[in-house]
Amino acid sequence: MLPLLLSPLLGQPDVKRCGRIDLHEMGPRSRCTAFISEFERLSTPEVEALALALRSAPSLAFLQLRTQGFEGDDDAANLLAAAADSTRLDTLIFRVSSHPTKSTLQRLSTAAASALSDAIRANKGLVTLDLRETSLGDDGFALIADALAESSSLKHLLLGGNGMTGEGVAPVVKVIAANNEALETIDFSNNRWGDAGASALAAALTQHAGALRDVVFQDHPAVVGDGAGRKAIVAMAKARLGDGLNVWTNRRENKRTSWVGLEDKTEL
Repeated sequence: MLPLLLSPLLGQPDVKRCGRIDLHEMGPRSRCTAFISEFERLSTPEVEALALALRSAPSLAFLQLRTQGFEGDDDAANLLAAAADSTRLDTLIFRVSSHPTKSTLQRLSTAAASALSDAIRANKGLVTLDLRETSLGDDGFALIADALAESSSLKHLLLGGNGMTGEGVAPVVKVIAANNEALETIDFSNNRWGDAGASALAAALTQHAGALRDVVFQDHPAVVGDGAGRKAIVAMAKARLGDGLNVWTNRRENKRTSWVGLEDKTEL
């Protein structure tokens, strides 16, 4: 079963949830175990206040940073550097969704991707990493791949909507191969893998021997190609079904279909 967006941690009675209203209050933020930001767009002063708040919450375990963008070029890197100073995170949700009226995605900067890599390494107990719609691109993912490959705790890796392609699939394959113990869920949706990328991912997933239980690819030519890549995903889904690995067309349970038996149809 794919994980909910909000960790079960949030339902526990001893959780102290903090947000925008707590940014400037030392007492409340120092007791935060879950920090949730849903800003439409973060200004540089808001980033500075939020970074200070994160560094002043020694018990922080759940961090959700969702925004439609940043005011300054260094803001994302500064915010993720603060996340790297938190060493107790079990959940990190960092989603930078572009405004619906924008026609192009702004890539996450090299400095921000490097800070994200530091945050992954610093939080040794990280279980869920949600980077959907963060626009990492191939280069950005390559910068965090080593940190992901070294993680022994990560169970849920959500990479949908990051502008990744078959040309940059090698670091993704490396992460799959390295995480043979804990990794349970991977979301590959809304990327442009193409035939070559989808085939490489299917091969890596076929060989993966570990806890992996749920993988998501849309059944669409723009995602998995319309030839060898699609056939490779179907074959992998069939081969691994007996091992308990489910390959889905959608992360949402009420919309998803198994890839097993999809040879004759395409979900658009």
